[in-house]
Formats: sequence, structure tokens, C-alpha cells
Amino acid sequence: MISDIVKASGADMGVVLDNDRDSVFFIDERGNPIRDQTVLSIFAKHYLKDHDEPIVSSVVSSRSLEGVSGGRLIRTSVDRVLKEVYERRAVFGGDEPGMYIFPEFQYCFDGTFAILKMLEIMAEEKMTLSQLKSDIDEYSRVEFSVDCPNELKDAVIQRLVKYFRDKEPELCDGIRVEEPSCFMLIRASRFEPALRIYIESESSEKTQNKALDIMKLIETLMGDMND
Repeated sequence: MISDIVKASGADMGVVLDNDRDSVFFIDERGNPIRDQTVLSIFAKHYLKDHDEPIVSSVVSSRSLEGVSGGRLIRTSVDRVLKEVYERRAVFGGDEPGMYIFPEFQYCFDGTFAILKMLEIMAEEKMTLSQLKSDIDEYSRVEFSVDCPNELKDAVIQRLVKYFRDKEPELCDGIRVEEPSCFMLIRASRFEPALRIYIESESSEKTQNKALDIMKLIETLMGDMND
């Protein structure tokens, strides 16, 4: 509905705020929703051009954010993003879904300030939201869950760590494995008997193939544990 209104009214931008205003989702002037990871990269690029401090996001973060960070991205667990921004004195931080932290104003997730900051960036750069988006590399990305009993979550993650040990996985929240053309993240859901899977690569075909491979691997590991 918001997308249709943006197009019909000729608006420069559309936004959707959640009830407590701590997260916001952006729609460009063409009525197209902007990915959370792309918005993170737009904000990060803006702050990093004039500051030396790092930025913070979670292990879920896209390679697009790495691309604009110039090596100044600090990845942390999903539940520590806000605390890490404060402790590392980062210039900006954020995470999915649509949650952004602006230390210049306050140390909390602030959807309202994010809207104002995006308008400021558009004015300073003299660019539309779709043009800002086009400056950010985007990758094929899938996110899904695999059912896993709560009592098996940690054991499955540990077996995945052993399976991928030669790839030197990142272990601050689940296991994140980097390959030349993709990354895979498997982490335990905090609220459900499931594992959360995130896969990103340069093509949708590779992403889908990796998703199938990971699903089969997890099913095999769980099957071995149940035997």
C-alpha cells in the first residue's frame, strides 16, 4: 500500500515504522522496498567518509556492508550490536530488521532519526534513494530456518564447526563461513527450536545450491545424532 501511495503521489521516499519506532523500512521514489542491508551500507558509507571510528553490525551483515567499510566493520552477535556500538565508540551501527543506531544523537535503535538522516543524505548528495541504492553492491541472499530440537542446537553447531574447521569459521554467534564467492551463517534461534540459515553469493543459482547443500548437511548431522 505504501509503495502504491509513493508512486501515485510522486513522493521522494516512503517509510514504514514499527509500533515502538525502533525500526524503519524504506521505499524508494519508484515504490521499490530497499533491503535492510543496503540501507545499512548507505548509512555506513555516509559516516565513514568523514570519520575514523568503526561501524558495528551483527554476523548477519552482508558483504555489501563489508565493501563500504574499508576494513572498519566490527561484527558481533545479534544480541550485542547496541552494546558493542557503545563500547567500541562506533560512529554508526545497525542490524536487521531495519534497526539503526546513531551515536551522534543517542545510543538506541531509532527509526525516526533514521528517516531524518536518510533525508539529510539525499539532500547532501543530491541523489534519489534509488540512486543511493545503485551505488551499493547487492548480492543474491536467502534466509530460512531448519527445524532443530533445542537440546540439539549446540551440538549441531559444534559439528558444523568441526566440519568447516579448515575454512577458519567465525564463531561469535553460531558459525559464519566465508568462501571466495559467498558466505554462510548458521546460528541457533533464540526463541524457536530451529537453526537460522543465511546465505549470500554472487548469483541466485549458487545461493540456492548452497542452501540445498547446507540443509542436507544439517539433516545428516541431526540424523547421525539420533541414531
